[in-house]
Amino acid sequence: GIVCSGYVPNVLHHPYLFFSAAVFIYLSSRKRLPLVTMSLLAVTFFLLGSVLEFNHRQGPPTADNHIKKTIKQRQEVVLTGILDRMVSGEVQINQVVIELLFLRTKEVDHFVRSTGKVLLTLKGEWPHTILPGDIVTLRAFLKQPGTVNTPGVFDYREHLATQDIFIVGTISSPLLIHKSETEGHTHSVRHHIERIRATIGSHLTSLDDNVASGLYRAL
Repeated sequence: GIVCSGYVPNVLHHPYLFFSAAVFIYLSSRKRLPLVTMSLLAVTFFLLGSVLEFNHRQGPPTADNHIKKTIKQRQEVVLTGILDRMVSGEVQINQVVIELLFLRTKEVDHFVRSTGKVLLTLKGEWPHTILPGDIVTLRAFLKQPGTVNTPGVFDYREHLATQDIFIVGTISSPLLIHKSETEGHTHSVRHHIERIRATIGSHLTSLDDNVASGLYRAL
């Protein structure tokens, strides 16, 4: 699959391909055609490997309005985006992923359309009324993750890039975070799941027993 990723056309990297393969595999197994079934399973397996390797090789984003092309050095910005997910949640430190919608920098005194995801670390408790899927406006310091030049050492920057995250930042206070009410905005199915997970995590964090709280969150 890794080898095929360099030769399989990009048009094949589509979920409908695997859905069709699953249907054919099911029909073949129902008709008791073991050779056809195993052949389709093998082809699907290697195509899946090629897709995963292709996505890993995609590299940095190319869109002109992507956040990575805007943030070259550490700077303070005001951004509006969708709370994508809660990465971690503690009483003193919280990490969240924001999917950008608009961005305002010191060089531009108005909001401009922006894309990309940002990993933000908040020094303090995240507002309980803001859950995944909500639109927020906040002030933060953004920068590109640091690089690692030592061979064999974990590359945090590359790890974030595999999650489509090229910019990180910090929020100094929960007072700089505000929920934005947007007419017509709806939550996706994944955001509903993330909201349930965030609510449970917030409840576990509030437990008096810190050891039990950490254990339950890990489970």
